[in-house]
Amino acid sequence: MKFTIFCSLLFLWSCAQKREHIPSEFVYINKYYQHEYTKDSLSFVLEIKQWIENKKDPFYPEIFTKESQVMIDTILYSPDKSKVVFFVITKNDNHTLLRTNNPNGFHFDARCFFGLRSNSHDSWNIYRFRYFNVILFDSYEASSTRLREMHFQELASVKDSQGKSQFKYNLNDVRFWSGPAWEFTKINQPEIYERK
Repeated sequence: MKFTIFCSLLFLWSCAQKREHIPSEFVYINKYYQHEYTKDSLSFVLEIKQWIENKKDPFYPEIFTKESQVMIDTILYSPDKSKVVFFVITKNDNHTLLRTNNPNGFHFDARCFFGLRSNSHDSWNIYRFRYFNVILFDSYEASSTRLREMHFQELASVKDSQGKSQFKYNLNDVRFWSGPAWEFTKINQPEIYERK
């Protein structure tokens, strides 16, 4: 089976140049098999649709309905395939909002999720990365671009209360996969609230 490289080196390199310099030996290259990507993408769409249906954080507001369209924008795999990061963009009807500037009658929200598994045959345990959200954008492209900027260019520059880099690495740095964003995500998961 042909091995595929998803993210172009040029894109990753350009992201690295804008905010944080990444030494060439740490530039991340997303490697995966196309059938794995397709399978995981479908699985993530179904999982997020369940989150929306169950009003699980962050999909509890009334703006998310069964009619919300769920799209997986990007999937990134750790080198050992035990971790995954994926971007979810939802297209939501504006009838649930009080005011909006989008004349199209809908808006786009985008979020980042992390996944963990023990081996390649296990299903993913999904966690929301609770730091960045992109909400109420007029287009898919604009929400996707902004979410990518946040995670590929700005994540490493986020400061903690002591003024130190909270996450240390952007997604386009291979060191991200063993960096502090994973621990932050595990300890910052909300309690599950049932809504009726």
